[in-house]
Amino acid sequence: MGAFDRNLISLRTGGGHTSCVREPSKAGRLVFRGVAASQGVCRGKLFVLARPRALVVERRPVSEADFPAEIRRFQEALLVTRQQLNQVQERVGQHVGSGDAQIFDAQLLVLDDPYLHDEVIKLMRQDQVCIEAAFRILRSAT
Repeated sequence: MGAFDRNLISLRTGGGHTSCVREPSKAGRLVFRGVAASQGVCRGKLFVLARPRALVVERRPVSEADFPAEIRRFQEALLVTRQQLNQVQERVGQHVGSGDAQIFDAQLLVLDDPYLHDEVIKLMRQDQVCIEAAFRILRSAT
C-alpha cells in the first residue's frame, strides 16, 4: 500500500493501547490496529503516509553548559514539526476534505503545550540528557 492508496478498512480501537498491525480480514478488507484517540470502531478511507519504523533514541549526555543550545534545538524541532504537520494537514484537506484534516489540530495543540515543554526541559536538566532522551523518558512515564 503506497501513499494515499484508498482502501476501505475497518479499524477497531482498544483504548489506545494496541499495536499498529495490518491484518487480513473478511471480504478482502484490511484491519489495522493502532493507537487510538478514543475507543470504538470506524470505517472509512485510509491514507498511508509512511511505513512505520523502529525509533531509536540515543541517551546522549548533555552538560549544564550545553542546556541553552539543547533548548534551542528543542524549539527548532517544535517549529519544524509544526510546519510538517501543517503540510500534511493541507494535503489531507486537499485529498479528503478540510473536515477530516481537522484531526491534526489536536496534534498541533500538543506542540504548544507549555506543561509538556516544561516537563521535557525539566527532565533534560535533571537527568542531563539530550532533549530526545528526555522526551522519551517522559513518554515512557505516562
